[in-house]
Amino acid sequence: DYRRGTVTALAGGRLSQAIGYNRALLALRPIGSLMKPVIYAAAMQDSNIGLNTPVADEPVTLSDKNGKEWQPLNYDEEFSGSLLLYDALVQSRNLPAVRVGMEVGIDQLVRYLRELGVTTPLQPYPSLTLGSASLSPMAVARMYSALMNDGHYQPLTAVSSITTHQGEVLYRRQTPEQKKVFDQSVSYLTRYGLHGVVAEGTASRLQSALAGQIVGGKTGTTNDYRDSWFVAVDGEQVVTVWLGRDDNQPVGLTGSSGALKVAADFYGYLPPLSMALDVPEPLLMQNFHPTTGQRIPEDCNNGRKLPAEEIRLPEDITCDGNIREKNWWERLFGG
Repeated sequence: DYRRGTVTALAGGRLSQAIGYNRALLALRPIGSLMKPVIYAAAMQDSNIGLNTPVADEPVTLSDKNGKEWQPLNYDEEFSGSLLLYDALVQSRNLPAVRVGMEVGIDQLVRYLRELGVTTPLQPYPSLTLGSASLSPMAVARMYSALMNDGHYQPLTAVSSITTHQGEVLYRRQTPEQKKVFDQSVSYLTRYGLHGVVAEGTASRLQSALAGQIVGGKTGTTNDYRDSWFVAVDGEQVVTVWLGRDDNQPVGLTGSSGALKVAADFYGYLPPLSMALDVPEPLLMQNFHPTTGQRIPEDCNNGRKLPAEEIRLPEDITCDGNIREKNWWERLFGG
């Protein structure tokens, strides 16, 4: 429960294995694409960009201090060229995340992860942008809880109070102090993007379990299908699922084909509360060209309607983002 900062339920393994080693608390596994919403939230917090900002889905080569080159690829090993940040998140494209993450800065990204409650060791390498950080499912739940909770981090707890048999209170949890990590508008834009992942992106197969409720989510898959992750976010809860093997052998599942199905089963038992997606000030729903990010008229069918701070609509702009040339009558008489 990300508003109250409480753990509603926790399972550390299959029932026959749950005693002794609680994977939800202790298993540290690379999180893959679960890192992308954090990267984009950090970029929106630090720079004048938004979901409507065009990003490059093109090849990139990075070198470490020793000159060793790294050439990351997308899951499908193809490139989309220019697309909006929203679509990069919804489609879980790797290369835009790498580019934006490097613009944020690896050290700055590490700082944000610390503010989101990550305490385990983090290697400040470019591969961090593709989720090389190893976190427990509980750490992931804390991180996403802050993203959902208007950008405010608070520790999670499973104990509200402890009493004696006679009802004497020995311990009562105090409301934890919340720490602001992201602005409310950044948190909203991140939630909106996560909803897009479920509505039209890599987690669209979750919709069949939602009965029309508004839910967001993010899939995560690591190399050789060793880890299958899915985080679902609704109007009340963060539901984090990890599937994997203790010996780190492949499970043959993506986040969508594995962990997402567990979240869907969970929602079958406990239907979600819809997320509120009413656009808060100073954001407005506007229409943007799908590759350039140029604001275009609202009646253009090729546009992407996204929340953003108000951008002036250029005079005589066309649906392809160009300025319409005036005819001789308009040049002569104005209009």
